[in-house]
Amino acid sequence: MNSSAPASDIARLAGDGLRGEVHALDALLRDRAIWRGRAPAAPARDGVATGFGSLDAVLPTRGWIAAGLNEVLVPCDGVGELELLWPLLAQATAGGGQVALIAPPYVPYAPAWHAAGVRLERLHVVQADPRDGLWAAEQCMRSGACTAVVCWPQTSDDRD
Repeated sequence: MNSSAPASDIARLAGDGLRGEVHALDALLRDRAIWRGRAPAAPARDGVATGFGSLDAVLPTRGWIAAGLNEVLVPCDGVGELELLWPLLAQATAGGGQVALIAPPYVPYAPAWHAAGVRLERLHVVQADPRDGLWAAEQCMRSGACTAVVCWPQTSDDRD
């Protein structure tokens, strides 16, 4: 149902039980006795394609959120999660961007990253203490030097 539908349309859909109350609401709205906020904006649909059409189809932005935080939750490391990120990271490095990997659980296997199209000279690995991983990621993002930051935080609390 459209949130901007007149109250009388809502009454018609709801049946006779609300008709009196809805007409009173219509009168209040018409007389500007109450303020009606705007309908919420539709979610942005301008995400960056993941490289996987079936995934894009179910994400709210139809891809990765551009200039924002994307979270990939997996039951354990090394289950193929990097394959989801490689198309985006390849695009970022091909465009001249820098990519930081913060506290990866394994040493990145350069031949696989290269085969995925990631320009290795634009890929930076930051080994961080488990307590400092989120801080290191924040510094990379705040600097503006990185097009993408991938972080594997080991610990966090409400102050992180």
